[in-house]
Amino acid sequence: MTVDGRVAPYAPVYLSSPDLASRARTVLSGAAAVWNAPATALDGYLLVFEQTPFDCGKTGPEADEITGCTWEDKRVIQVLALGAACPEATVIAHEVGHALLGDNDHSDPRWRDPEFWDRMLVAMQHTAPGDCALERFVEFNEVR
Repeated sequence: MTVDGRVAPYAPVYLSSPDLASRARTVLSGAAAVWNAPATALDGYLLVFEQTPFDCGKTGPEADEITGCTWEDKRVIQVLALGAACPEATVIAHEVGHALLGDNDHSDPRWRDPEFWDRMLVAMQHTAPGDCALERFVEFNEVR
């Protein structure tokens, strides 16, 4: 797990937290469990918290809305940390699905299954601190 560059003054507080790596591992393993995979399925992946928008190889209007990207060949997951009160509030859960399934076309029915994303939200709430705003979690993670 890494934060891209020095933590900016405008960045969420959790990026400077000494327990960020352990919290991120907990979020990754919690998401993997909901996707029905062991936490070890993500061994070798690097999770990068980005502080500025990044290029995910997309074009058109979709490119302006990128908040997460998984590079399976490099075993890297990037998530935009800005605006997220905690790691649980980012698109980590969605990107874990890409890493585990290799499903960049969102063909697996779970991407659009509200019950699946409700279970994922409960898993994220389990580890999120009380001040973590998760009311937009499903919107950020579920494919519409």
